[in-house]
Amino acid sequence: MLMTLPGGPGLLCVFKKSCEIGGRMLNWKGSNRRKFPRVIFPCLIKLTAMDKEMKTILTHTENFSMGGVRILIRNRLELYLPVAIELDLMDGNDAVLCSGKIVWVNQRTSAKGICFDTGIEIGNFSEKDRVRVDKVLAHFIKQENPSMLELQKR
Repeated sequence: MLMTLPGGPGLLCVFKKSCEIGGRMLNWKGSNRRKFPRVIFPCLIKLTAMDKEMKTILTHTENFSMGGVRILIRNRLELYLPVAIELDLMDGNDAVLCSGKIVWVNQRTSAKGICFDTGIEIGNFSEKDRVRVDKVLAHFIKQENPSMLELQKR
């Protein structure tokens, strides 16, 4: 399902058993574990690794939901590493603050070199930020298919 997001085209895909992206059907065996629908929305994200180095990484999300984000970065982060997160929803308000942990990492090689596709489970939103994220996600989901909002409540 294609949709337009502020700043350019995007894609909304609720991962069930498969998803069409770029004319190709992609199957994903872990799809039945999703609690929240994900939207492809490249908002800015600042991660601070909560380890000895306290390294900060500035990137953008590949997709996100109320429960997690997917990012593509040049450095490998260790599984289960806790991170502090600042998420800029590009809505003119302050960044959303939350915490998370690295739950999966896949190395990828491209013409630009090696990078790491990284999944981060997020949580610990303030109530105000949780409502803001929920509204942003619901806005993009509702534009495409209002019945999909029910999936967010599971």
